[in-house]
Amino acid sequence: MSAHPQHPTFDTERLGRTRSHWLTQSFDDSDIESAFRRSYGRRAWEACLWGQGVGVVAFVLHYLTLMVTNDPVLVSLANNNLMYITPLQLLMLALSFHPLFARYQQLAMALAVAGLTLLWIYVIFVHLPVGLAYATGYGVMVVILLFNYLIARLRFVAAVLMGASLSLFFLYQLHPVVDRAIATGAIHLGSLGSLLDDDSPPMSPFVHYLNVLVVANITGGVGAYAMERLERLNFLSRQINRRQTAMLAQERERSENLLLNIMPPAIAQRLKNDTSSIADSFYSVSVVFVDIVGFTRISHLRDPQIIVNWLNNVFTEFDVIVQRQGLEKIKTIGDAYMAVAGVPKHCEDHANRAADAALAILTACESIRDPDDLPMRVRIGIATGPAVAGVIGAYKFSYDLWGDTVNTASRMESLGQTDRIQVCPTTHALLDRYYALQERGLIEIKGRPSMRTWWLLGPRTDGGSSA
Repeated sequence: MSAHPQHPTFDTERLGRTRSHWLTQSFDDSDIESAFRRSYGRRAWEACLWGQGVGVVAFVLHYLTLMVTNDPVLVSLANNNLMYITPLQLLMLALSFHPLFARYQQLAMALAVAGLTLLWIYVIFVHLPVGLAYATGYGVMVVILLFNYLIARLRFVAAVLMGASLSLFFLYQLHPVVDRAIATGAIHLGSLGSLLDDDSPPMSPFVHYLNVLVVANITGGVGAYAMERLERLNFLSRQINRRQTAMLAQERERSENLLLNIMPPAIAQRLKNDTSSIADSFYSVSVVFVDIVGFTRISHLRDPQIIVNWLNNVFTEFDVIVQRQGLEKIKTIGDAYMAVAGVPKHCEDHANRAADAALAILTACESIRDPDDLPMRVRIGIATGPAVAGVIGAYKFSYDLWGDTVNTASRMESLGQTDRIQVCPTTHALLDRYYALQERGLIEIKGRPSMRTWWLLGPRTDGGSSA
């Protein structure tokens, strides 16, 4: 059997509005009804496999039982069963594994039930003596009707129409058999009893058979109706559960994407697996600060939407560069942008990554215009050293970075110059072999001793070191 196709899903409200016909049980929503029929065909396929397998085993056991009787008539019946009925059962079982069987399960099983009935009538009424045919015919027909209603898994209306048609056809074929049985004395009318009391005329053989078949059809019809009703209720329940599961998965994916937008994937995964606080120490990282020069002028008396859209475009460009160079964006503070290299996963070349990102941002700013159509100018600062990173907040999570290195990087930016990248001594020591740096000299930092700083110019083209 081929793999099941993707199940359709329906809106929960739409499923709740769906109603079924009191008799046919068909849903008033054609799309839901079509989906149910496809689902019913697949589920009925599994039940038919079991039913047909059990039927084959039952007929084989019946054959063996008849063979050991040594009665020529019963042995003949067993041989006829083996010749006609068993091959049909095996054919039905083999065809059940074809991919089209589940799609056309109702039609296939209706044809199978009709074929089985015709063969049984042929075997019983043609190959058996009239007395034995009359005595065993109704039992066989009851078995066929039960197969039609409960094992073939036809829908209620189809099962009722099929059962009534087969019963009428059986009674029609029974007429000459009964006449011959009465004429030959194979049937004693008195043995059938009467409809009312002992003084009433004996029961007609047709009435006797009709009673049996009516009871069998009513019993089977009630069972088929209840089974389809239960199947339809289960289908609606599965649809609602599937829809709710899909909505839950969408919400979970959305929340995970939101979480990934505010913190690194590794930290987001730790946060999902562990509700305790997350804090990590790093002995050496490189922090980059970028600030837009003249932002007060740019934002003064301007439409806030224009400013927000412009900042979003600028910081999105920075995000692309930072991600490409392997840095982690920490946050934006007004018109300032902060990123770090070496967090949350430590890397030995974090200073080089920070330098490459800063140079790429400086280059990108050459092609960015502010809302006044002027070139955008920035100051950039880089500092290297130890830091602590972690998640803070109980309702609005934030992945942040703390330590003197962060403060130093902020001072490198704020005390720098327009369109230049200022680095601290620790960063200079790590970059000196690979990048060209120009010494600026000592600068005064409020609350700290004077610090010697350098300007980062670009990748080194010679093999020397900076002064």
